[in-house]
Amino acid sequence: MPARHPASVTRPDFRGDPHAGQHSGHSCLWNGRMRPGIIRLRKSRPRCDISFLRWTYAGSLETHMKWTGGCLCGAIKYECDEDPVSAGLCHCRRCQKWSGGPYYALVGFPTATLKFTKGTLTMFHEPGAIKERGFCGRCGSPIWDRYLVSLNDFRPEKGDPSGPDIVWIPIGTLDHPEKVELEFHFGVESKLPWVKIDGDLPQTRSEDDPGIAAAFQAARNGEI
Repeated sequence: MPARHPASVTRPDFRGDPHAGQHSGHSCLWNGRMRPGIIRLRKSRPRCDISFLRWTYAGSLETHMKWTGGCLCGAIKYECDEDPVSAGLCHCRRCQKWSGGPYYALVGFPTATLKFTKGTLTMFHEPGAIKERGFCGRCGSPIWDRYLVSLNDFRPEKGDPSGPDIVWIPIGTLDHPEKVELEFHFGVESKLPWVKIDGDLPQTRSEDDPGIAAAFQAARNGEI
Protein backbone atom coordinates (compact mmCIF):
# COMPACT_ATOMS: atom_id res chain seq x y z
CA MET A 1 0.00 0.00 0.00
CA PRO A 2 1.55 3.32 -1.02
CA ALA A 3 2.41 5.77 1.75
CA ARG A 4 -0.07 8.55 2.19
CA HIS A 5 1.11 12.14 1.86
CA PRO A 6 1.28 13.91 5.22
CA ALA A 7 -1.06 16.58 3.89
CA SER A 8 -3.79 13.99 3.55
CA VAL A 9 -3.57 12.97 7.21
CA THR A 10 -6.63 14.05 9.13
CA ARG A 11 -5.46 16.34 11.93
CA PRO A 12 -7.47 16.31 15.14
CA ASP A 13 -9.20 19.54 16.05
CA PHE A 14 -8.80 20.31 19.77
CA ARG A 15 -10.67 23.59 19.66
CA GLY A 16 -13.39 23.77 22.27
CA ASP A 17 -11.79 21.08 24.43
CA PRO A 18 -10.41 22.83 27.56
CA HIS A 19 -8.59 19.68 28.64
CA ALA A 20 -6.83 19.00 25.35
CA GLY A 21 -3.13 18.42 25.81
CA GLN A 22 -3.25 18.73 29.59
CA HIS A 23 -2.53 15.08 30.29
CA SER A 24 1.02 14.96 29.01
CA GLY A 25 4.01 17.10 28.31
CA HIS A 26 3.87 16.41 24.56
CA SER A 27 2.81 18.85 21.87
CA CYS A 28 -0.58 18.43 20.23
CA LEU A 29 -2.00 19.47 16.86
CA TRP A 30 -4.42 22.36 16.78
CA ASN A 31 -5.87 23.73 13.55
CA GLY A 32 -3.03 22.23 11.56
CA ARG A 33 -0.26 23.72 13.73
CA MET A 34 1.76 22.41 16.61
CA ARG A 35 0.48 23.58 19.99
CA PRO A 36 2.59 23.03 23.10
CA GLY A 37 0.93 20.72 25.58
CA ILE A 38 0.16 22.08 29.04
CA ILE A 39 2.29 20.41 31.69
CA ARG A 40 0.73 19.91 35.08
CA LEU A 41 3.33 20.46 37.76
CA ARG A 42 3.11 18.35 40.88
CA LYS A 43 3.04 20.31 44.09
CA SER A 44 6.29 19.93 45.97
CA ARG A 45 6.01 17.93 49.16
CA PRO A 46 6.58 19.92 52.36
CA ARG A 47 10.10 19.65 53.70
CA CYS A 48 10.51 18.00 57.06
CA ASP A 49 12.02 20.20 59.75
CA ILE A 50 14.73 18.10 61.40
CA SER A 51 16.25 20.91 63.45
CA PHE A 52 15.21 19.05 66.59
CA LEU A 53 17.48 16.11 65.75
CA ARG A 54 21.20 15.85 66.33
CA TRP A 55 23.93 13.24 66.29
CA THR A 56 25.67 12.45 69.52
CA TYR A 57 29.40 11.88 69.70
CA ALA A 58 28.69 8.13 69.81
CA GLY A 59 26.95 8.35 66.44
CA SER A 60 23.39 7.74 67.62
CA LEU A 61 20.51 10.02 66.71
CA GLU A 62 18.64 11.72 69.54
CA THR A 63 15.85 14.28 69.73
CA HIS A 64 16.85 17.85 70.47
CA MET A 65 14.44 20.71 71.08
CA LYS A 66 14.82 24.46 70.86
CA TRP A 67 14.12 26.28 74.12
CA THR A 68 12.33 29.62 73.86
CA GLY A 69 10.93 32.10 76.34
CA GLY A 70 10.54 35.73 77.32
CA CYS A 71 9.25 38.25 79.82
CA LEU A 72 5.67 38.98 80.90
CA CYS A 73 5.01 41.93 78.56
CA GLY A 74 6.70 40.36 75.52
CA ALA A 75 9.42 43.02 75.15
CA ILE A 76 12.15 40.40 75.77
CA LYS A 77 12.40 37.14 73.80
CA TYR A 78 15.17 34.55 73.87
CA GLU A 79 16.00 31.13 72.46
CA CYS A 80 18.60 28.42 72.98
CA ASP A 81 19.50 25.41 70.81
CA GLU A 82 21.31 23.53 73.59
CA ASP A 83 19.83 21.44 76.37
CA PRO A 84 20.01 22.73 79.97
CA VAL A 85 23.12 21.91 81.98
CA SER A 86 21.10 21.72 85.21
CA ALA A 87 17.92 22.93 86.91
CA GLY A 88 16.70 23.22 90.47
CA LEU A 89 15.26 25.34 93.27
CA CYS A 90 17.38 27.81 95.25
CA HIS A 91 16.04 28.77 98.69
CA CYS A 92 18.78 31.25 99.70
CA ARG A 93 17.77 34.75 100.80
CA ARG A 94 19.35 36.46 97.79
CA CYS A 95 17.35 34.34 95.37
CA GLN A 96 14.17 34.83 97.39
CA LYS A 97 14.67 38.59 97.00
CA TRP A 98 15.50 38.24 93.30
CA SER A 99 12.51 36.08 92.40
CA GLY A 100 10.04 37.58 94.87
CA GLY A 101 8.98 34.09 95.89
CA PRO A 102 9.76 31.50 98.59
CA TYR A 103 12.43 30.06 96.29
CA TYR A 104 13.96 30.66 92.87
CA ALA A 105 13.21 28.02 90.20
CA LEU A 106 16.16 28.25 87.80
CA VAL A 107 17.53 26.46 84.77
CA GLY A 108 21.07 26.84 83.42
CA PHE A 109 22.11 27.12 79.77
CA PRO A 110 25.53 27.60 78.16
CA THR A 111 25.93 31.39 77.92
CA ALA A 112 27.30 31.29 74.37
CA THR A 113 24.20 29.48 73.06
CA LEU A 114 21.53 31.75 74.57
CA LYS A 115 20.36 34.31 72.00
CA PHE A 116 18.02 37.25 72.51
CA THR A 117 15.71 37.62 69.53
CA LYS A 118 13.87 40.67 70.84
CA GLY A 119 14.64 43.49 73.26
CA THR A 120 17.57 44.41 75.52
CA LEU A 121 17.92 43.58 79.21
CA THR A 122 18.48 46.11 81.97
CA MET A 123 21.55 44.87 83.88
CA PHE A 124 22.74 45.49 87.44
CA HIS A 125 25.35 44.13 89.84
CA GLU A 126 24.67 43.48 93.50
CA PRO A 127 26.96 45.52 95.80
CA GLY A 128 29.78 43.27 96.96
CA ALA A 129 28.31 40.34 95.03
CA ILE A 130 29.77 38.03 92.44
CA LYS A 131 26.79 37.97 90.10
CA GLU A 132 25.22 40.08 87.41
CA ARG A 133 21.48 40.05 86.94
CA GLY A 134 19.24 41.26 84.13
CA PHE A 135 15.55 41.99 83.85
CA CYS A 136 13.01 43.53 81.49
CA GLY A 137 13.06 47.30 81.97
CA ARG A 138 9.38 47.51 81.04
CA CYS A 139 7.59 44.84 83.10
CA GLY A 140 10.39 43.93 85.55
CA SER A 141 10.49 40.18 84.81
CA PRO A 142 13.84 38.68 85.93
CA ILE A 143 15.57 36.97 83.00
CA TRP A 144 19.35 36.80 83.45
CA ASP A 145 21.43 35.51 86.39
CA ARG A 146 25.14 34.78 85.92
CA TYR A 147 28.25 34.40 88.07
CA LEU A 148 31.06 36.79 87.12
CA VAL A 149 33.73 34.40 88.40
CA SER A 150 34.20 30.66 88.25
CA LEU A 151 33.38 29.11 91.62
CA ASN A 152 35.84 26.31 90.88
CA ASP A 153 38.63 28.90 91.23
CA PHE A 154 37.68 29.21 94.93
CA ARG A 155 37.06 25.54 95.70
CA PRO A 156 39.70 23.21 97.16
CA GLU A 157 38.32 20.54 94.83
CA LYS A 158 36.66 21.15 91.50
CA GLY A 159 32.90 20.70 91.55
CA ASP A 160 30.02 21.26 89.18
CA PRO A 161 30.81 24.06 86.71
CA SER A 162 29.27 27.39 87.68
CA GLY A 163 30.68 30.60 86.31
CA PRO A 164 30.46 33.05 83.40
CA ASP A 165 29.98 30.18 80.94
CA ILE A 166 26.54 29.36 82.37
CA VAL A 167 23.55 31.70 82.58
CA TRP A 168 20.64 30.88 84.88
CA ILE A 169 17.12 31.64 83.65
CA PRO A 170 13.91 31.63 85.73
CA ILE A 171 12.06 28.49 84.70
CA GLY A 172 8.75 30.37 84.65
CA THR A 173 9.91 32.55 81.74
CA LEU A 174 10.22 29.54 79.41
CA ASP A 175 7.45 28.94 76.89
CA HIS A 176 7.35 25.30 78.05
CA PRO A 177 8.50 25.22 81.68
CA GLU A 178 6.84 21.84 82.16
CA LYS A 179 9.62 20.20 80.12
CA VAL A 180 12.31 21.07 82.70
CA GLU A 181 13.37 18.31 85.10
CA LEU A 182 14.59 19.50 88.50
CA GLU A 183 17.87 18.08 89.81
CA PHE A 184 18.62 19.82 93.14
CA HIS A 185 17.62 22.03 96.07
CA PHE A 186 20.17 24.65 97.14
CA GLY A 187 20.36 27.12 100.04
CA VAL A 188 18.04 24.99 102.14
CA GLU A 189 19.28 26.72 105.33
CA SER A 190 16.94 29.59 104.33
CA LYS A 191 14.02 27.39 103.27
CA LEU A 192 10.77 28.78 104.64
CA PRO A 193 9.16 26.46 107.21
CA TRP A 194 5.93 26.06 105.26
CA VAL A 195 7.74 24.95 102.08
CA LYS A 196 7.66 21.16 101.91
CA ILE A 197 10.30 19.30 99.89
CA ASP A 198 9.12 15.98 98.51
CA GLY A 199 11.13 13.42 96.60
CA ASP A 200 14.77 12.42 96.84
CA LEU A 201 16.50 15.35 95.09
CA PRO A 202 19.78 16.33 96.81
CA GLN A 203 19.51 19.19 99.33
CA THR A 204 22.56 21.42 99.86
CA ARG A 205 23.22 24.25 102.29
CA SER A 206 25.06 27.33 101.02
CA GLU A 207 27.94 26.79 103.47
CA ASP A 208 28.42 23.29 102.08
CA ASP A 209 29.90 24.87 98.93
CA PRO A 210 33.18 26.52 100.00
CA GLY A 211 33.53 28.20 96.62
CA ILE A 212 30.52 30.47 97.18
CA ALA A 213 31.61 31.75 100.61
CA ALA A 214 35.21 32.27 99.42
CA ALA A 215 34.09 34.11 96.27
CA PHE A 216 31.76 36.42 98.22
CA GLN A 217 34.52 37.18 100.73
CA ALA A 218 36.96 37.99 97.92
CA ALA A 219 34.37 40.35 96.39
CA ARG A 220 33.84 42.14 99.71
CA ASN A 221 37.60 42.52 100.07
CA GLY A 222 37.84 44.04 96.60
CA GLU A 223 39.99 41.18 95.35
CA ILE A 224 37.73 40.47 92.36
